[in-house]
Amino acid sequence: MNIRWIDPVPPAPHLPRLHADPLLHALLARRVSTPAEAAEFLDRSQRAMPDPFVLPGMAEATARLARAIKAGETVAVFGDYDADGITSAAIATLALRAASAGALPALVELPTRADGYGLNPDAIRRFAADGASLLLALDCGSSDHEALALARSLGMDAIVVDHHDLHGPSPDGATLVSARLDPASPYRGLSAAGLTLLVATALGRSGFDVGDGPGRDPVALTDLAMIGIVADVCDLRGVARAIVRDGLRRARTAPRPGLSALLRGMDLDPSKLDSRHVARRLGPALNAPGRRTDPTPAFDLLLAGSALGANGYVAEVLAALEWARAERTRHASEQAAGFRRLPGWEGRRVAVLAADECPSGIAGSVASHLAAELARPVVVLGRQGDRLRGSARSHGGFDIGSALQGLSHLLVRSGGHRMAAGLELEAANLERLREALEGAAAAAGVEPGPMGILDLDADLPVERIERGTLDLLDGLRPFGQGNPEPLLRVPGAAVLDAASFGRDGSHLRLRLRTANGPASVIAWGQASRRHEAVPGAAIDLAGRLDRNVWNGQETVRFVAEDFRPAVGG
Repeated sequence: MNIRWIDPVPPAPHLPRLHADPLLHALLARRVSTPAEAAEFLDRSQRAMPDPFVLPGMAEATARLARAIKAGETVAVFGDYDADGITSAAIATLALRAASAGALPALVELPTRADGYGLNPDAIRRFAADGASLLLALDCGSSDHEALALARSLGMDAIVVDHHDLHGPSPDGATLVSARLDPASPYRGLSAAGLTLLVATALGRSGFDVGDGPGRDPVALTDLAMIGIVADVCDLRGVARAIVRDGLRRARTAPRPGLSALLRGMDLDPSKLDSRHVARRLGPALNAPGRRTDPTPAFDLLLAGSALGANGYVAEVLAALEWARAERTRHASEQAAGFRRLPGWEGRRVAVLAADECPSGIAGSVASHLAAELARPVVVLGRQGDRLRGSARSHGGFDIGSALQGLSHLLVRSGGHRMAAGLELEAANLERLREALEGAAAAAGVEPGPMGILDLDADLPVERIERGTLDLLDGLRPFGQGNPEPLLRVPGAAVLDAASFGRDGSHLRLRLRTANGPASVIAWGQASRRHEAVPGAAIDLAGRLDRNVWNGQETVRFVAEDFRPAVGG
């Protein structure tokens, strides 16, 4: 793959000093603009929950839930089959259970992949048959007008808590809790789990006990909101950043039994949990049962009251995860090979891939894998009769959700956000979709071909590849969408020696000369470039500082994504 470096730009000289350390000042300058914002960004203290009542629809939703709790109504909760929908349902269940002394919610249902995304009419009929008078729809519902009309016709009021973009008017006759109703809302970056946490907060501030005592904010539920926010690739700035930071603290210090059991099953230490673990391991594990068939084991795991009770669910979740990984690997390999057989594939800005066999449950996972491998936005579709259904994942900053929304005339339905979306279309429209997305990507400035881009944040002097620097950078955590881990340039470093390593000798280890002794560098999969880093050579490196723990010993190293002859050297 060709890789283009975007060299770091020093902070503007008129910018006020954001931190005494020049490296941290440079990194903060790409995230905030005032010393007060910098102090807020770096502040690791526990925060009070934000005001939930500035969220459109919250006052009405809280009043209706309060009435249902006090009157002992039958409340039904409907979620979604992904990690955000599962954690949303878990937050609502635990909050309502605490507020009603265990009586609510009376009914909880999560859709299976066979049911498809969105409110399920069959579930609504079951809720009505069981006497539900209030439906709480989470992570779905804002565009499910017909299903909500059915709920109303069967005597149910409805509250919808959803973070997805609105397609058309708000649902008639339902209370919609959505930051999308207010373009200036500070909560637009939250997933459904974050919004559901605000619903629990509103109930707490209305005098109910939602788990932490009457009238108190639901701090005990921040771990669940954190998982949903990170797993749904939300922008980790503002309110979302605060919830994720506090949720990680909660998960590290007081992990709930189910979470503790799952982390133990994945050989992860809860006390070391960070946002990368959540994004790459915990989120996919909770997604896996829903990708395979039924998300219920993941939901039951999060609600387990003891480690013993959680163990059976852990086995189911991990078995589903292994299935999802195997299926993703197989389908990604087949789809990538098929794409590379297309004439002129190198110059395509977007890869739109369709196969007769691609289970909808893994389409998103396959798309994520291929977006990284092919270095471009990807749409993965599987045939279901005369239609194609699947998922899209972005790359390089392309807003895939908005692009698909602009092509609604070609689609049966779509939904999502900037980084990820789901879609369904008539198979006959495949080529029209392919060309339309290509045009949208061109208009957005997406370059054709598998061009990797390293957008470098700041320069790191080679002498600063050490623990103190890494400790300083930890203040910028949690990393994720909107607050990526700093990508640094080490300019003009002198190579002491280079060696290949690994079982197949495919990786490269370098040692660089510094005034403080040799600095260690790892370049995964780049052993073939050893001749470019001969002893005495001066090179620039692009990558990240990394803390490596082996046999109880901690060392700091630089993980290089690329290197080149030193500019000017």
